[in-house]
Amino acid sequence: EEVHQLKIGLTRPAGIMQRSAANFELMDLLIRECPDLLLVEDKRGHKPFDYVRREHWGVWNRFLEDRKDLLSPKHLLASKLQ
Repeated sequence: EEVHQLKIGLTRPAGIMQRSAANFELMDLLIRECPDLLLVEDKRGHKPFDYVRREHWGVWNRFLEDRKDLLSPKHLLASKLQ
């Protein structure tokens, strides 16, 4: 499944979002290490949260609300400030 996602141009976070079961542990790690990945578009021009299944919107909203202090881009923001 992961190889297929990379072949069609999905970013790693988009692959996490597209799964049938939400992987909060892996997304938490990505957000803590590099929240900028949430803003990266894939080959189709979609960002990771564009792939969240409708039935998971509520749980992902709560997940993000609980981590809102971690969601500021690190690298993108730093490059704009220079």
